[in-house]
Amino acid sequence: QKASILKELCGYNADLILLQEVDESFINGGIGPIFDTLGYDSTFLSKEKLKEGLAILYRRSKFSCLMNETHTFSNLLLNCDLFTEVKSKVETNELLLSRISKLKNSLQVLLLRVTPEDSNRLLLVANLHLYSKDDADHIRLIQSYLCFKYIEKMLAKLGEEYPLHTISFVLAGDWNSTPEFGVVRLVNEKKVDSSLEDFRISTLL
Repeated sequence: QKASILKELCGYNADLILLQEVDESFINGGIGPIFDTLGYDSTFLSKEKLKEGLAILYRRSKFSCLMNETHTFSNLLLNCDLFTEVKSKVETNELLLSRISKLKNSLQVLLLRVTPEDSNRLLLVANLHLYSKDDADHIRLIQSYLCFKYIEKMLAKLGEEYPLHTISFVLAGDWNSTPEFGVVRLVNEKKVDSSLEDFRISTLL
């Protein structure tokens, strides 16, 4: 199976590859070394206490990395000033706060400069993996919101730091959701209604 995955990934001939739920040993002993010989750099974010995580691979001839950030959604919620209001609302439900605080779902962010080095083009790349439990659509919605707002702030900050550059954005991930739930609506419409089923579930957890 690993050989088939490698063959498929190589067949894409992509400049940028974003992966989720990648086994750490497969990165270190397979994808990483093989793609290094093919001219790619890679960065891997392991989920705490687990042997799998997120990976971003990019072609060295097309990109150079200027910044590499990693976050858990729980850490963003509890410790980032940007989310003080969201945190205060979550704290009204002790069970929900306890559950979210223990989760290690992550966000991986790279800022890439498009080569050549004097290019004025930058690419912000984000890779995520949302919580997977069937009863957690409300948590996935919260995690998605945290991601979008954090990236929005980051793009604004980069616009100030690189005023002469064109900054593009790519987001990929394992959303663990389907169109009838709030995550997909938030992606497509940039807002969700408070009557959403996701929120009614959150009163229980």
